[in-house]
Amino acid sequence: MAIISVDIIDYGPKKNGQKFKADGKKRKIVIGKRQGEKIGSHDEDDNFDLDRNRRREVKTRIQQPLKVPDLQKERTKLDFDTHNWHRFGADNLFPDGLAALNRQANNNRSILHWKAIYTTGNGFTSDDESLLEYFKQINTENDTFRSFFKKTIQDYNGFGNVYVEVVTDSLNTFTWLFQWDPTKVRLGSKDRQGFAGFFPDWRKVEGRQSQIKWVPLYPNFEEGDDGLQHSILHIRDYEPQFPNYGLPSWVGGMDAAAIGFKTNRWNLTRLDNQFQSSGILEIFGEKGDKKLLEQLNKFKERRVGEGRNSQLLTITRERGGNEKTIYTPLTTTNEGDWINLHKQSDQEMVIAHNWFRSLSGLGEPGQLGNTQQIRNEYDIARSTVIPEIQNVILDALKTVFELGGFNADTLEVINQSPVGIADRIDPNFVLNRQQGYDILGIEAPEGDPDLQKVINTNKGKVEEIKLQDGTPTTD
Repeated sequence: MAIISVDIIDYGPKKNGQKFKADGKKRKIVIGKRQGEKIGSHDEDDNFDLDRNRRREVKTRIQQPLKVPDLQKERTKLDFDTHNWHRFGADNLFPDGLAALNRQANNNRSILHWKAIYTTGNGFTSDDESLLEYFKQINTENDTFRSFFKKTIQDYNGFGNVYVEVVTDSLNTFTWLFQWDPTKVRLGSKDRQGFAGFFPDWRKVEGRQSQIKWVPLYPNFEEGDDGLQHSILHIRDYEPQFPNYGLPSWVGGMDAAAIGFKTNRWNLTRLDNQFQSSGILEIFGEKGDKKLLEQLNKFKERRVGEGRNSQLLTITRERGGNEKTIYTPLTTTNEGDWINLHKQSDQEMVIAHNWFRSLSGLGEPGQLGNTQQIRNEYDIARSTVIPEIQNVILDALKTVFELGGFNADTLEVINQSPVGIADRIDPNFVLNRQQGYDILGIEAPEGDPDLQKVINTNKGKVEEIKLQDGTPTTD
């Protein structure tokens, strides 16, 4: 209901043409929407006589009830984005940055490599023999499912996103699987929502949008130029605030990977400079003297090497007075800090990957490794990290296998420890003397009483076992 506010102000007689308030009071009456309905009160009775020089001024205002104003949505850069794909990163090149770190940071590359090997496993088991037969060749590029599975694991660990192209015909008589490079795929938006776009180099996509290959996301299919049905299965590592793309588990260690890369570059620079430092050379002579320039070049080659990062600042002074050549090297004493940074980078990358140092190929200098530590840490990984990654990818692919008429309910990966148990077995409990001679590649000496005793004992055990099985014995 609207509120009507009435202000009644009494003015006294005019003085010098100006009006003034008679008593300084402001009477206020608040009435409702209906005329005459009083809701509030006023200071005193309005019904009193005024002098002829007095007048009453009535001001009426209609007050609307308070309400929250409609706030205009703040517009961002995305509101002005005319592209029909979701950006991955501010410049849409975040996957390219990940690919660079995967290649250039050796600690990150080593962890990704070994993590993929352990997670891929040593094969697959399934009650559906036709599925295992299909795994021998899953596409026209002669890929086995194990090689394809390893690629998907590398993409999942390295980029947090896996893109699998599923190709079939209208009758689903076959199913082909192809892996797409994550750096070349973006998810569509606007009129391409529900599609995945493939482009060779997204840095050069401006003006070439018509060349993007759009394929619908699984389970939707669309007929391609080859007359077959195509779809893209997107598997991603969930990350809050990223509704479209996944992020790799090691995204928190990107700075650590960059440190490892830069410390290696620093060592390479020192090697290029032949481990010589920069310096300042004070020499006397005339500018432009060819003999002086030759001496300078020889001195630079001998003192600072041929690297691009080692500099020689030359100060040429005119002859006269003390003409002794002075060289001041600019040395640094922070080598220990760089070594510690490199070690810290290795350790932080292992933590960022949720992995284990003994399974990462990051051995300590002077150590041969501990098979017991490898065995223990692999057992932990096999029951935690490894099956988690395997199940994410296999669970998504099982729906595709069902489309091809396969039963993938019992499909599992064969995981095998990288180290056996031979080092934990005492050979004396499993080998006799004759087998020991055979392993050493030498003949047993004749008349060895201990060897003959072992042979007779084993022969008696064999005959006893045959009698229990009902097998006749022969001399």
